[in-house]
Amino acid sequence: MVAVDDKYAAVILRNEYYNELHAGEFIDGLKVKGIYEDGKLSLTPRAGRAEEMSEVARKIKSHLEGKDGKMKYNDKSDPEDIRKFFGTSKKNFKRALGVLMKEGVIEQDEHGTYLKESLN
Repeated sequence: MVAVDDKYAAVILRNEYYNELHAGEFIDGLKVKGIYEDGKLSLTPRAGRAEEMSEVARKIKSHLEGKDGKMKYNDKSDPEDIRKFFGTSKKNFKRALGVLMKEGVIEQDEHGTYLKESLN
């Protein structure tokens, strides 16, 4: 439970915010996702779908570039590992992989994901 402007009660669901929260902490950049029947606000730090996909795809590409074009994560990876490492859901991770594959940037197999340029 969080307070908004010391006036409104609000909730941030665990699948919406992956960082640990502490009492008294201020968080900027949250948006109202909805309003519950009891008047509580539902908040999210997430950007729009297209923006979020771009950010996850950028994180994947950046990670690959820093690891000689290879990583152990692929579309079969454990959802908890994806959440911890990339700070996103497995669903969003898989969508971002799909975008990068369609752009011809990456390939993947049962062992992981690879930048195409590193395969040559």
